[in-house]
Amino acid sequence: MTRKLQTGLAFILLLVAFSCTKENDNSPFSSSGSSKALTSTSADEAVVAAPDISWTGSWVLHYSWGCTGSFGTTTIKFNSNGTFSTGSGNTGHYVSSAIIILWKYDSYNTSYAIRVNKTEYTGIAGDFANQIKGCAFLTKPGALTEPSNQLKGQPDDAGKR
Repeated sequence: MTRKLQTGLAFILLLVAFSCTKENDNSPFSSSGSSKALTSTSADEAVVAAPDISWTGSWVLHYSWGCTGSFGTTTIKFNSNGTFSTGSGNTGHYVSSAIIILWKYDSYNTSYAIRVNKTEYTGIAGDFANQIKGCAFLTKPGALTEPSNQLKGQPDDAGKR
């Protein structure tokens, strides 16, 4: 189980490292109507915010299956023991570094990878069993809007309907 989790998370890390771009301009982080790459031009720029990041605690997860620009939300709490729980009742395990957090759900084949780019916490999601992918970002509670739960007719944060 641990080996599968490590392999899955390593795969997502590679995806984030090589293909993390904004899919559309409907994200709250969009500026001036053009899509910007999330990769930085130098290693120094990528870690500007890294020393002060603590992933543990409560966040709001904004997710868009299919990267449609319509985001569902749920709370997510990262515990110091490497586990997490969401407001929709899902649980799992995560690993993190100074600028990246990766998590996988216990009961689903869904994983997320979020990378810090200065003050933005953006990334991707994937449900390997159902072969769906999505876009995601994290905010601190109260930073944008409070969780509105999943969008009607759309999968929840774990990719289940």
